[in-house]
Amino acid sequence: MPPSPRLSLALFGLCQTGARELRQLASHPGVTVSWIVEKDIRFAEKMTRDLLPQFDTNIVKPSYAHLVYEDPNVDAVLVCSPYSGVNWVRRALNHGKGVFCETPLMCRDIGAILACHEVSEAIDRPLMFFLQSRFDTFTSRAREIIANGEIGKIESVRTSASCSVPVSLCDMQTTDDCILGCTLPSLDQVCWLTQEDPLSVHMRRSPPRSSTDDAFHSVQVDLCFPSGTMATVEVNRDQAADDGQLEVCGTEGKILVHAGKSLHTHCYGDSSTHRELCRTPGDLPNSPLMTAIVHFMDVIRGNDTSKIPIMDVLRLSVVTSACEQSLRSDTLVPVSQNALHRDDLLQMPVWKDRPDVY
Repeated sequence: MPPSPRLSLALFGLCQTGARELRQLASHPGVTVSWIVEKDIRFAEKMTRDLLPQFDTNIVKPSYAHLVYEDPNVDAVLVCSPYSGVNWVRRALNHGKGVFCETPLMCRDIGAILACHEVSEAIDRPLMFFLQSRFDTFTSRAREIIANGEIGKIESVRTSASCSVPVSLCDMQTTDDCILGCTLPSLDQVCWLTQEDPLSVHMRRSPPRSSTDDAFHSVQVDLCFPSGTMATVEVNRDQAADDGQLEVCGTEGKILVHAGKSLHTHCYGDSSTHRELCRTPGDLPNSPLMTAIVHFMDVIRGNDTSKIPIMDVLRLSVVTSACEQSLRSDTLVPVSQNALHRDDLLQMPVWKDRPDVY
């Protein structure tokens, strides 16, 4: 069988995509990076020169994005910027391009998601959102252990993560957007592990440590689930990027994942701790993001179906909206269980009068 032709990709924004992902993308035999749309042209030129030297990549500012949409050779668009994302996704779909949405912030807007999903279905081109948990080896293994009943009924889940990038460099419009963008992957991780939707959320932030700091120091979200499971999500701007943890405690044991490098299980009836997975310094597999992009390319070619059902994205949007309300009111906010059912979500208004969606 002849090899599949290379897919021509356009990257919109580089603020989220790191050097590691670009290097892995450049080395993939089935990809050509044809366009980069980025407001910081010098930054994009340096990244292209250093990491994508083998491609004849065109670099344009967002005001010239129409050149990408009109290029018939572009197969898919990777949206890697939190803002202008809805416009970029919608316009790319309207021009027959598949779309991979890296940034989670668009997940806050049910109307935008439904509008873009409607176009995706109509033109039969994939629209995929990056939900990291589905592509992380350690989270996936933890979910298997939980589903197999190896640690009994889940009683609590605690996650900690870092958010060390300044708001100004994240291209975020407000501090609240930065907070939600940093916590959303962990919220999805907790809901995916418990296989439940929360009854309530309470989101709190600590103030900046100095008057020159333009954001926040740390954020904590407490979630209560129907089964009685309690979860806590913590995001700390001072925490090192490789110092995140996940702890799942059950009635018969617990799971501890440290910094995406090791996974340990401990059964309370057994005095020993079992290290199931461990990543050595020399072990550099694809990042979850790159794994998701490769999966997306398989979906584009028709060799696979998306691992991210649209309902998962919509339900996460409901939870995130409740967190946003809690953050602004500094109170516990109930999550509407009715809004989490398929029929209710799919019958919500698409808001066709909104210029940023249509």
